[in-house]
Amino acid sequence: MKTGFTDMHTHILPGVDDGASSVEEALKMLEMAVREGTSRIILTPHFIPGNRKYAKENIKELFENFKQTVSEHQIPIELKLGNELYYREGIIEALETGMANAMADTQYVLVEFGVKRDYDYIYQSLKRLQEHGYRPILAHVERYDCLHKKMDLIEELIKTGFYIQMNTEELMAGFFSRNKGFCTKLFMQGYIHFLGSDCHDTDVRAPYMKKAVDYLRQKADPELLEEVLYVNPEKMLNNEYL
Repeated sequence: MKTGFTDMHTHILPGVDDGASSVEEALKMLEMAVREGTSRIILTPHFIPGNRKYAKENIKELFENFKQTVSEHQIPIELKLGNELYYREGIIEALETGMANAMADTQYVLVEFGVKRDYDYIYQSLKRLQEHGYRPILAHVERYDCLHKKMDLIEELIKTGFYIQMNTEELMAGFFSRNKGFCTKLFMQGYIHFLGSDCHDTDVRAPYMKKAVDYLRQKADPELLEEVLYVNPEKMLNNEYL
């Protein structure tokens, strides 16, 4: 079992979305992540079907080039490729043709929606992905108005076979935070499968993990924390069910 964290939601791959704008900034983000205790990162740039800015055709080539640069700078971190998929018409076709990426060549997919989307739309969209053989992970669960303080709806998503990701910033009362207590309750009741920094830069939305993990060590069951931090990422990367 790895001792370092896996940050499975990041916007570090440079020049492809609203995250790192340069190789230099991306390298600084990785160096910061290492200091945070992260040993593995899944790069998940935004993918929006039909949007030229967020649907790069050469993403795999850019990823391989960036990996080589990271190796040359001797930054001790393992990199994998995925996408944060904005659900809209065409997303399944993009996955099936290789335009969009599942998480590290597994059946797991990280999916986001507009924050005002209603619950039925989110549920049916995740269900459609599931019916096509994918294992959907709902990105930053804390942002959606329809799920805010709706434990029963989140429980229904989980019982249907969907997975839930929370941003670490929520446990630090940071950017986008609306209710730290609600997020803590979600984690402690076992409704969170993955944590990710959702980092975009080295300042306001940096690859912070340690402070959130330290907070959870004071609150959560140690076995649950071990599962979310280490067991679940390993199972995902091995394409195993959680």
